[in-house]
Amino acid sequence: KAEGGGGEEGGKGKPKAAAAKPAAAGKEAKGAGPASELAGAAEVLQWACALAEGQLHAKGEALKTLVSVQRAQGAKEPWEVPSTEAGAKALALLEALRLGVRDDAAALDAVLGALSLPDGAPLRLPELWAQLAERALAMARMPVVVRACGVCLSLLKQRQDVPGAPALAPSEWRPFAQAEWLHGAALGQLAGAKGQAAELSAQLRTQAAAHLATATEYSLHAHAPVHVARCASAFWAHALPLARDGATRAATATMTRAVLGTLRQAQLLDAAAG
Repeated sequence: KAEGGGGEEGGKGKPKAAAAKPAAAGKEAKGAGPASELAGAAEVLQWACALAEGQLHAKGEALKTLVSVQRAQGAKEPWEVPSTEAGAKALALLEALRLGVRDDAAALDAVLGALSLPDGAPLRLPELWAQLAERALAMARMPVVVRACGVCLSLLKQRQDVPGAPALAPSEWRPFAQAEWLHGAALGQLAGAKGQAAELSAQLRTQAAAHLATATEYSLHAHAPVHVARCASAFWAHALPLARDGATRAATATMTRAVLGTLRQAQLLDAAAG
């Protein structure tokens, strides 16, 4: 799966030598209070993360929980986790951003750095690139949204360009659907910005509509009919004004027919699922 991949990209590689298992809490630890319980939880989570070193997907939930536990312990930098994997560092920072522990531009830049190899090439972790775009959109950092979405979608193209590559599983389509949705949302916000020139606003709306139309298609591939409807709803908000403009009417009609077809397929998929 996309969250796999070996080596420095934190996927399916064999775990390193087993980490030392934390000692069982002694009887004297009982009733020691929340601080002792948090310390025990942190120890177990650190052990679990070390045990799954090299397998980012396997340790993802443990790593995110560790950030929360270290936050509860009052750590100044709860996103600092015991892992040398770049993907793990990015995931911990993203969790800190999600929790509101970090809300600064430097954190987004740090995630960008952690998701890049020394030569500047991106790690093949589309889920994390999509999560970065989501966090950046919440912080109104549109250039980071556009960059993260662009990288995420380029990973899809790279995979599709490989001759004989196996078809993506529905779950593997999710980050790509999310990236198209977030890209469309960011462009839509820019189009509606106060004082935006009418011509530029129309261009941004057209681009936003195109991304949202693709998001409906990818959401269908991901077997997510609810998200198909969500993307289509956002698409209509841009398509209506574009359909009234003679310069964009024909292109909008083509996109609209495609979205309607996707909605119909999503409806059939939902009905088949019961």
